[in-house]
Amino acid sequence: MADPLINASIGPFIVRDLISGGGIAEVYRAEHADDRSIVAVKVMRPERLGDRAHLAAFQTEFAMLQRIRNPGVPVARRQGDIKGRPCFIMDYVAGQPLHQLCQGERPLGRPAVFADLVGIVAQLHQQRILHADIKLENAILKPNGKVGLVDFGNAHEVVARSLFARLFGGRKQLFATPTYVAPELVRGGAPTFASDVYALGVCAFIILTGEPPFPATRSSGRVRANLKGTPPAIRSRVHELPSRAAVAIDAALNKDPAARPLDARQFAVGIRELETMARISTASYQRKD
Repeated sequence: MADPLINASIGPFIVRDLISGGGIAEVYRAEHADDRSIVAVKVMRPERLGDRAHLAAFQTEFAMLQRIRNPGVPVARRQGDIKGRPCFIMDYVAGQPLHQLCQGERPLGRPAVFADLVGIVAQLHQQRILHADIKLENAILKPNGKVGLVDFGNAHEVVARSLFARLFGGRKQLFATPTYVAPELVRGGAPTFASDVYALGVCAFIILTGEPPFPATRSSGRVRANLKGTPPAIRSRVHELPSRAAVAIDAALNKDPAARPLDARQFAVGIRELETMARISTASYQRKD
């Protein structure tokens, strides 16, 4: 079935193709009819239109992306609707998702890319904003070599009541990606800076080794491992990694949130040496049998 939004218009922009889809919304690439400039359009899924909590969260995401001033985060430009569905226009982040660059157990091997991602989240934490869905699928390596972080559908300010609680608190439902979910969230806790740091630790492991700390094939297995498993020390897999950065990454994956870096700002200090490391040599890797 043809996508009804392809070639639909919102203001001067014409929807061209689908970029990604999630449980609440879909993101499309759209082109200005005159100057051909490209934007992204986030559109609520039709089956979510009757859910007031999701509608409120969608509006909150737009307002947050208007306020955030971070070179790694797209800015929301305008709200509207398209074919009866709420939507908003935001900057288009060109590039390739980091998870595509780490497929097939092939490490990206570029520590500076990870350091850039941590820097983006550190700025968010400084503004008291949790992303709450950090994963390589939401991190884009742009043509200029810098990272962009997208999908703020679950993000919230820590001064406000948790979006996690507003959406799912009464349903006992976990809304997270199993590979990246911190153990305290599986146990019913609310997202914190420490749970964002845990997800960053998982990102580091995948970028540097080519696979997650717990590479179970099933989602349930990854969740159980996040709860009870002990991740291998990162330096046992990447020998060339500076010791201070290795300690910070290992701490980020600690089961106890109190034992992790307090937030991404503290984590960024621990991995600072990675900012100047363009690549790690292939000889530095110890593959897991």
